[in-house]
Amino acid sequence: MDFNDLIVRFVNVIWSRRILFFILFVTIFVGAVGGAYVKPARFESTATLLVTLQASRVKTTASDQQENAVNLQPEEVMAAQVEIMTAREVIEELVDVLPEWVFVKEPSDKWYVRLIIVPLKDAFEAVKRMLIRVQLIEPENERYNRIKILEKGLTVFPVRKAQVIEVSFRSKDRRVPPVVIEELLKIYKARSSALRSESQGFELYHERALKLSEDLAKAERERTEFLLAKNIIDFESERQQLIERLQERRLKADEERLMELVALEPQLNLLNRNTAILTESYYIYRKAADDRQTFFERDNNISAQVIDAPSVIYHKYTRSRLVLVLIGFAAALGLAILIVVLVEWIASIRRIYGHNSVTTEHTQSPFRRMKAGE
Repeated sequence: MDFNDLIVRFVNVIWSRRILFFILFVTIFVGAVGGAYVKPARFESTATLLVTLQASRVKTTASDQQENAVNLQPEEVMAAQVEIMTAREVIEELVDVLPEWVFVKEPSDKWYVRLIIVPLKDAFEAVKRMLIRVQLIEPENERYNRIKILEKGLTVFPVRKAQVIEVSFRSKDRRVPPVVIEELLKIYKARSSALRSESQGFELYHERALKLSEDLAKAERERTEFLLAKNIIDFESERQQLIERLQERRLKADEERLMELVALEPQLNLLNRNTAILTESYYIYRKAADDRQTFFERDNNISAQVIDAPSVIYHKYTRSRLVLVLIGFAAALGLAILIVVLVEWIASIRRIYGHNSVTTEHTQSPFRRMKAGE
């Protein structure tokens, strides 16, 4: 079968089932047109931020500058700013500062949509209240629903190969997106300023390091006073010398001094252990304070500036109604053709199996008559 025969057969199939094709096409197309008129429009507002990483004020050595953990790369800076803007705490704070009307769903301005949606919504709410009353479902958390609305409509992404972040928000109400973005940028600036300010974490580590430094000095002073009071310069060396001298010649003075050192060893070990613990803790807290201070000194060089304020909405974000109708026309035509071809294919299969069953029945009928005669 060549291509022309295939086209002729295809046209014959469509023509033989033209009534089914017409019904399917009209039904699907009318549904698509109705959806294009009923579908609510969405509006989007966008703002642009320029994030810059300037030269660091921190004086570091060449070895420090080679460490990737200390040097902040532009990609890391952009990712960090995006994470700050999309954090759950930021969204929760945004819910608290937004006006109440942002979360109020306004009824549709189309009378035919209100005629259908309003009764259905009232019935749904009545059924839901009844199910909540009999404890079959849990009541909804309004605050959680508002958070999900903001997270669903908000989009924050860094522009590739540029130190620019685009923030956009979509909503069915054209008044909502600019308000949401403006409040989000205010919260972001406040949090960035708080991060760039002097860190309480650094103060905590620094104060702890100072306290440990005082305790360490006190412990070292006590150990020094103990060694001076007992006339000990180097405990291990003196004990080893006494043991060697007693092996050569036993003197009473050496034996008494060795016994005195053995008696003093537990107390000296306690002083040494206390000093070692305080020394290790002091260096740990000092390093933590220095690292945190270095991070925040470098973070102070990150600045974000709004170079494009939230845009005023003039047009809908979604496709126009004409485009939706054309898409519905193409979809209706394609689906109608596909269903008609599928129905014809099923019918041909049934005819083939029906013909085979009739042939088999005629072939077996003489044998059945002979068996019945017996």
